[in-house]
Amino acid sequence: MKTHIPKRHCNFEEPIKGATEFDNTYDRINGNRQDQPMVPESMSVGTGKNPADALPRFGKKTMAAE
Repeated sequence: MKTHIPKRHCNFEEPIKGATEFDNTYDRINGNRQDQPMVPESMSVGTGKNPADALPRFGKKTMAAE
């Protein structure tokens, strides 16, 4: 159980005096950090396979005309 921190009026530069250990506010509110590599979504665009790429580009009529 953590102890009460005394109020400080406009004295933000001076550290809090005392031998008490303070908890990490971010971890207390959001949980433990699980750092993951930052990968933009633009890296995944266009990397998948499109089944339409296997379709022929010209029809039988165009191929016969050529």
